[in-house]
Amino acid sequence: MNVTMKRISILLLLMVSIFTAVADSPVSLYEKWKNKPAKELMNMGIKFDCSLSADSALVCYSIVADRLRDSSSSNDDKKILARSLNNMGFIYGAYFFDYKRSIELFEESSDVAKECGYTDHLPYVYLNIGGTYVACNMMYDSKQLFVDEIWNYLEKALSEGIASGQYDVALVAFLNMGQVHTGNPDPEKIDNAIKVLEAAKFPADVKLAPYVRKYAEGIKEFNGRNYEKAAETFRQMSGLIPASDVNRQRLELIMLQSVVDALAQSGRYDEAIVTASELLEKSKGCGATDNEIMTYRTLFELYRKNNQSDKAMQSLMQYHQLKDSTLSARDMTMLSKLQIANELKGIKQQLDKERANRRLIFIICVVAVTFIILLTGYMVTVIRSRRRLQQYVKELYRKNVELIKAEQRERELRDENTRISADKYSASSLTAPESRRIADKIIQVMENTELITNPEFSLQQLADEIGCSYKQVSQVVNETLGKNFRTLLNEYRIKEACTRLLDTDGFGQYTIEHIAESVGFNSRSNFSVIFKKITGLTPAQFQKNALSDS
Repeated sequence: MNVTMKRISILLLLMVSIFTAVADSPVSLYEKWKNKPAKELMNMGIKFDCSLSADSALVCYSIVADRLRDSSSSNDDKKILARSLNNMGFIYGAYFFDYKRSIELFEESSDVAKECGYTDHLPYVYLNIGGTYVACNMMYDSKQLFVDEIWNYLEKALSEGIASGQYDVALVAFLNMGQVHTGNPDPEKIDNAIKVLEAAKFPADVKLAPYVRKYAEGIKEFNGRNYEKAAETFRQMSGLIPASDVNRQRLELIMLQSVVDALAQSGRYDEAIVTASELLEKSKGCGATDNEIMTYRTLFELYRKNNQSDKAMQSLMQYHQLKDSTLSARDMTMLSKLQIANELKGIKQQLDKERANRRLIFIICVVAVTFIILLTGYMVTVIRSRRRLQQYVKELYRKNVELIKAEQRERELRDENTRISADKYSASSLTAPESRRIADKIIQVMENTELITNPEFSLQQLADEIGCSYKQVSQVVNETLGKNFRTLLNEYRIKEACTRLLDTDGFGQYTIEHIAESVGFNSRSNFSVIFKKITGLTPAQFQKNALSDS
């Protein structure tokens, strides 16, 4: 409900902004600035870009592009055109999240640069195109969607950046290639890239070179399955980050992610989790939302491999929540920028019309179209979100049911093994380790639903049931079973609650409050909190799915 109200609020604010900002829209500056020299407009655009005034920057670059695109310009003018198109592409991708339009502009910039022999500009364009395809893959949560395009353009950015002396561009291209390789390994391509990098002679004033060369060393160790050495090499990158680099935080994130990947491959999951948690905090601190999203996914995999199912499920839920909210925010940004994008597209023709009539018609059209698009987009988003949530709940319910059935089978097998083990040890002078014997007895008692569903059931009663001291039982629960008594008891009570919720014939007529009390909980609120923490679902969601399956 809160998410829905938030989206409605954004929709209303966006509609208000359309009505109040039309008169002061940055596009209205087009006519005011249209006669300024191209170089002055480019400088203005760069200043606006640096101050995050993307709309005004786009107007400056659009005037330059509209003026020079279709004219018989000199080579110098075409170089300015190539830069303006490249800058427009960056704005559409980085601020408007319109990746299709972004790539179109980058490719047009590349064609113009080739036409006028502006080779120094091409590495920048290739790097931007490769980076945009990487952003597309992150948005669609895919590591293979545009992998061929990514490698193609980043390889060009690396080789042509070195050849033209655009060393920082080449080095950033290699960093992107390394990250792509980690997610979707291609040993042949990354080996070729490393050879190109190693053969290059970077001037001493290229501060990023030592950091990137160390990254390449780490990748070589990683590809050779020397994961511990790779992790150590990647950590050494931290001391090579240029102190004055404006992208220092991003470089630190690359280093940390590489260390996490190496530690995970070496099976050192505890260390990998600690490093990934550091990566998550630093991603939050510098506003790197895409890194934050992917780090939650990484933590989910690490916790799962480390048999920490509760934390794994929590990380997975945080991953989906942040990803969905980020995509929704970007969708709203794209919709909010339709006004300026549509205005710029036809502004040259609109300037020849009567200003008053054009303004009235334009306002009506933009408001109507934008409202329809926003409303449609909002409805589609709500419908998709509900469907995804329903599918997620059903899948979580199915997994819980499978887990309950598996545990029932395991319980039967364990009972049989316990009988066999008892006969075995009675005839032998050898006994099982004392802690394991006590742990087995604890599990047997905890599977006695009549005992554990008693609200007064305690650790002392458990100790009495198995004939051991309170201290011994407490120690075994904590050290051998890896949790405290209250957590252990809650897990078994929730398992029994799930069993009763699944038994729609025997318990289908009972309320959730009744079932909560029947398994030993004194309040529904406490039962609901613990139930969701363990199963990932609320009791109501679980019961609804159980009734629909019956």
